[in-house]
Amino acid sequence: MRLAAALRNDVRLQVRHGFYAAYAVVICAYLVLLHALPPHAREVLLPLLVLTDPAVYGFVFVGGILLLERSDGTLESLFVSPLRPLEYVASKALSLGLLALASAFALVLPVTGLPAHPLVFAAGVGLTATFFVCIGIAAATRFRSFVSFMLGAGIGISVFFLPVLRPLGLLDTPWLRLLPTDATLRLVGLGLGRGDGPLALPLLVLATSNAAALVWALRWLDRHVIASGAVPTAKATRHRAVPTRPGRLAALLAADGRNLTRDPVLLFVALFFVPLGLAVRFGLPALQAWLAQDLTPWLPLLAAFLITTTPLTFGWAAGFLLLDERDEGVLTAFAVTPFSARRFLAWRLALPTAVGFGAALLVLPLAGLGAAPDALLAAAAVAALEAPIYALFLASYAANKIEGMALGKMASLVSLGPLALLLPWPWQAAGTILPPYWIARTLTDASPWPACAAGLLLHLGLLLLLRRRFVTSAA
Repeated sequence: MRLAAALRNDVRLQVRHGFYAAYAVVICAYLVLLHALPPHAREVLLPLLVLTDPAVYGFVFVGGILLLERSDGTLESLFVSPLRPLEYVASKALSLGLLALASAFALVLPVTGLPAHPLVFAAGVGLTATFFVCIGIAAATRFRSFVSFMLGAGIGISVFFLPVLRPLGLLDTPWLRLLPTDATLRLVGLGLGRGDGPLALPLLVLATSNAAALVWALRWLDRHVIASGAVPTAKATRHRAVPTRPGRLAALLAADGRNLTRDPVLLFVALFFVPLGLAVRFGLPALQAWLAQDLTPWLPLLAAFLITTTPLTFGWAAGFLLLDERDEGVLTAFAVTPFSARRFLAWRLALPTAVGFGAALLVLPLAGLGAAPDALLAAAAVAALEAPIYALFLASYAANKIEGMALGKMASLVSLGPLALLLPWPWQAAGTILPPYWIARTLTDASPWPACAAGLLLHLGLLLLLRRRFVTSAA
């Protein structure tokens, strides 16, 4: 049977590329976080984690898979084979739905035990996963790169996360019931034995949403992939300028500047720290009111998380650009020019580092979190090196963009390194190997400079090791 064969192949691919391993690591981190929270916060947060991660992340994975198959020409071969588009979509939806179910049950079982109504819980998670896989396939047909897909389509689906505000007491209007994710929260809550609302309406909303998403995915696959007769690839002129005259760095800067102004997705990456900081400024008081406790002791850790996450955003974008450029032979092209591949790599890493440093200096004032000027400067100097380390990690260890997604998922957990400050010695010593730990120390120690020096040494050492690994893997 074609569908069964495609399903087995997709599951094997997901296991081989580290999807299940990535989720095993992420679920462990979530469990530590949940057990550290007070019971009332844990009760509210658990369904939200089930919605925002295991159930929804299929959108991201399937987008990367389709874009990779597009760039490799695999889709052309698939759709001239006996495999039908409906079977292609169904295989992706079922395989990633299986991953979502496994992750959701692995997250819930250690916290609450077996759900009171496991079939209801499974229906909420599974139908949500297949819905997001279908709209992920539809959306990915319109994008040329994974970075553009993640930010462009990711912004587009942000409306589906509005129901998350209802359990937090921030938004509760009747029209939220029309969103499939509101139905997800209701089904997950019923499955966990919380509440006794109607079961038919959320099931009907999710079933209808799945049908509409499936029709959308099939139509756009036919219109933008099959009917075109060719698989469009990334524009050859984008990020591909190879300057051969004096002023090469100026030419690269001008080319990247033009790409930034022409591509709203890249512009959003550059300015992401602004809405992030403002969200903390205006959302923190509401969070304190909801938790009914003073969060002041946690503010240094929150500041360390913000100042770490900001450069990581630039590193994430640079890492996937490097994966694209390596796959398309850009580094090989630079190797035979006067500029050289080594200098191009240095430029590709220096730009997110510089921009990340500036953004790290600004994000805390935007968030309304105070820090001494010397501590802010020291923390930003260390945090800026997160960008090239993250970029090189993705580009060095990921064979393609699919593995890059799985590795990026695991690597993002390193941003929780500041939480090691909560551990007593000698357990806290384990956190010293995590780069963000030293960013937190610069913000909490009486003098930031010893922690800054230690953090810089650790970051530079990792940067040299990863650079050597990248050069070896790209050879």
